[in-house]
Amino acid sequence: MKVRFLTSIASADWSYGPGDVAELDDRLAEAWMGAGICEPAPTAGPESATDDDYDTAARVTRARRSDRSRKRAGKRG
Repeated sequence: MKVRFLTSIASADWSYGPGDVAELDDRLAEAWMGAGICEPAPTAGPESATDDDYDTAARVTRARRSDRSRKRAGKRG
């Protein structure tokens, strides 16, 4: 099942952030949706965003967070 992540989740081998879209095993997807970690990914349609749009948004979000972290670290030292 294709899902879109609402929160960050990671292990030693993989990680997902808000807005990331991934294909998961149905059972795992249902469990994570029940926990509020992800939601069903929108299906492609005239008014839906594409996976590329979500991937781009996720990269931009991670870059902004990284920039903020660096700025905060600079203020401490």
